[in-house]
Amino acid sequence: MENREELATYIRQGQAQERLLQQTNIHGKNNQLINEIRKKIKKARKKLKN
Repeated sequence: MENREELATYIRQGQAQERLLQQTNIHGKNNQLINEIRKKIKKARKKLKN
């Protein structure tokens, strides 16, 4: 089990990655990647709450 700091860092990195992909998202090419990152962030947030 990761500690809270690692999870928080993971979430922040994922959010930064998502923003970058959205900025470079031409014709929806990055949509699948963005959705995968969002799922991972959601899972990490859920772990952080528990």
